[in-house]
Amino acid sequence: MMVETARYLPAHIYNLAEYKVITRIYDKYLKIAWEDINKALKDCRDDTMSIEECEYWERILKIQLTSGDSLDDRIRRIKGYKMSNLPYVKQKLIDLLTVVCGSKDLFDLKVSPETSTIVCDIKLASVPMQGIINDLINRMSPATMGITVNVIYNRWKNFHRYKWSELGDVTYLQAKADPKYQKGII
Repeated sequence: MMVETARYLPAHIYNLAEYKVITRIYDKYLKIAWEDINKALKDCRDDTMSIEECEYWERILKIQLTSGDSLDDRIRRIKGYKMSNLPYVKQKLIDLLTVVCGSKDLFDLKVSPETSTIVCDIKLASVPMQGIINDLINRMSPATMGITVNVIYNRWKNFHRYKWSELGDVTYLQAKADPKYQKGII
């Protein structure tokens, strides 16, 4: 952005040597101010946060970083913490999970008002995110509702309860696709 303060001064004032020096210095400071304003405007939106702004919000919200978090993961977690203070409505819970998980395809939510339970199956690459999502759902949902958060992915721990004779006909691809081998609480 080109800043020229001299354009806004009357010609008889700008022709004075002191004002020429003042406007050159003022232009430099004004350019720095505009850059800072643009950065602040960019950081005020959650989608375009910088690393510094993420660190600021993580410090305020007391969010613990997990290893291997990308900037997008951090932004989604901050948005989730901000949304978790909204009053509980099923659609708001779906919106929260969409923001934190990144897509509606990455979770399956079952809310049962009759039994006062929420069951959420999430497909995540990062296991510590299960605790974070459990925490966010607890913060948003009523205290009387029971919450279960399952991680859907192949875990060899699920196979320990089976014998080889029971698994003999199951191939690796079938086991990978079958939900009974994938779901579980960590």
